[in-house]
Amino acid sequence: EESFYQRALSGDADALVAQAREHLREGGTLVGWHDEVALRGLALAEADWSREVLQPAQLDAIRAQVETLLDELSEVPPAEGEALPPASWRENGAVLVIAGRGRLDDLAAAVAAQALRAAGFGALALPRGALEGESDPRLDPARAQLCVLSILEEGSSAAAARYFLRRLRRQVPGAPVALGLWHAAADSAMLAELRREGGADSIVTSVREAVALCQARAGRAAGAQAAANSDVAARGVA
Repeated sequence: EESFYQRALSGDADALVAQAREHLREGGTLVGWHDEVALRGLALAEADWSREVLQPAQLDAIRAQVETLLDELSEVPPAEGEALPPASWRENGAVLVIAGRGRLDDLAAAVAAQALRAAGFGALALPRGALEGESDPRLDPARAQLCVLSILEEGSSAAAARYFLRRLRRQVPGAPVALGLWHAAADSAMLAELRREGGADSIVTSVREAVALCQARAGRAAGAQAAANSDVAARGVA
């Protein structure tokens, strides 16, 4: 993550792309790359911004390089051998990843959404304005199977996270809500507070956990649908 951060800061998008593609050639996955490298690198940048180590122009440079990287990796197919989730979870917007208030939360949301798409889910990244402005048609309760609020700890607070979680529940009623507090330390005071005070149905701290959460919820939904279909068929026979 340190080299990722430094390459993004120096404006070397080509090196970022080469680093990611080498990881994939060596048998790594896009989920693993985004989890262990990209999100951790963004967390380093967010921490430096919060400590006023970075200048606005440097933050803009990081943003431009990571956006280029995501564009280059947008065509990476799902890993072979992965079981596809149910169709309702593969639709675009089935998993909504919404940015929090931090300066790099939108990039973190884009990274997480791309990783979830690589795992077979119809993930869509949205800016924080989707929760703060006028109603956004992409926040579709009929389509959303899960909403994830995407936050880098150094750029936010527990109070801000709770505020966004409340707005998310109001705008996408009925959809389960998870908080992605990416790579928060096990002893994080913010993580402990949010776990204690609630506001989210689940809290994940890595993309792997987010993928596992989607897989578990999709599996339960598929099982419930199969049971319902079986019950309908049994009543028809009777």
